[in-house]
Amino acid sequence: MTRQRVSKAPRGRRGNGVAVDLADPWEIASLPPRTAPYWMALGRGRAVGLSICSETGRPLQWHARLRLKDGGKYRKKRLGAYGFLSLADAKWLARRWFDKQAESAVPEDRPEPAFRRLDVPSSGGAYTVAHALNDHLCRHAPSGSTSRNEFNIARRIARHLGDIPIRDLRARDIDRWLSTSLAEPARTARDPDLHPLERVRRRKATLNRQLGLLRAALTLAFVNRRIDTDAEWRRVAYFRHAQAPAPRPIAPQAIEVLRRNASAELRRLIDAALHTGCRFGELSDLRCRDLIAATRKLDVPPAKRSPGRTIVLSDAGWRFLETLRAGRAEGDWLVRRTDGSKWTRSTMWGHLYAAAQRDDRTRGINFHMLRHTYANRIRDAGMPLQLIARQLGHKWLRTTEHYYVGIDREIADEVIRKVLSEI
Repeated sequence: MTRQRVSKAPRGRRGNGVAVDLADPWEIASLPPRTAPYWMALGRGRAVGLSICSETGRPLQWHARLRLKDGGKYRKKRLGAYGFLSLADAKWLARRWFDKQAESAVPEDRPEPAFRRLDVPSSGGAYTVAHALNDHLCRHAPSGSTSRNEFNIARRIARHLGDIPIRDLRARDIDRWLSTSLAEPARTARDPDLHPLERVRRRKATLNRQLGLLRAALTLAFVNRRIDTDAEWRRVAYFRHAQAPAPRPIAPQAIEVLRRNASAELRRLIDAALHTGCRFGELSDLRCRDLIAATRKLDVPPAKRSPGRTIVLSDAGWRFLETLRAGRAEGDWLVRRTDGSKWTRSTMWGHLYAAAQRDDRTRGINFHMLRHTYANRIRDAGMPLQLIARQLGHKWLRTTEHYYVGIDREIADEVIRKVLSEI
């Protein structure tokens, strides 16, 4: 008897710290069973949760959770059965309980976010690597908030090199740190099905990102005249063959199956991604005024670290987006939910995961794969690589070539044979 492999939930989707939309029955139906409840935030340190039966997968009980002042611990309370109490009833009971516990709970008003800095060790007044990392984080966070990803990367670097004065930093120190970190065991649980070479590749890719942040911080220190030369760290090379392989696009049959199993509002979101190639964050932030009627283009606002871009739409893409905009105000969301609200990432994952799990051909599909599918479609239509990068908003052609379109071997062989036959 063959053992059927069960597809896992999208990575990062169902962690204990991930919020869900408990007002959406579709997302509740997609929640996998677990011992801990799924939580939806009601305010700072306040949340309402829903537990799922481990045997039947059905929702069981409403819960309330309150963060206490001392030590950041939580106090929890069971509110009642799902079905007997609606979400509105659970919220009312939870807030009533929050008011009774207000003296021991954290205040509901969140203080202004403080800029997170690395702990700098005492080094006799010398300018250390930790100082350089802090200056780099300040440079890229003028508003006072730091990217959590960059801060965590800087903290890992400072754990090994933070106390070294920048004038005493040598290339051998950085090489020693890289070789030592490469040999260290992974901090998270490893996938037992993952190939050992793939584990090494992922570890090298992680260290390359850390080395890139370190080089940027040290270069900024050199520009600010904290050090006289930058020759040492420029001698350190990145790990080779650490890039992830380009993901495959979604097959046309799988797209049709996914659209058929998706709800109407999710189907509109999928079609918008296939017509524009936008990321989910870009699609959810689009307004009706971003659709330019004079030129039939889509003005994408800045996202991530991109300054924004303008996408040229096909005739089918223009008609589809124009249908979405019909009868709406200029400030309304262009790709929105049925009730007019904005798409959130957790709600999108719930809908997409429930639709993808209905058929074996669509299991494992994530939203970003739609962007790769769009890139491969316009490549197969004959669009040059430079224009594909412009449509996707990439600054470097290498990103477009390696991670998105690549080179199809069969198409390349046909083109080479055609050129050689004309010589």
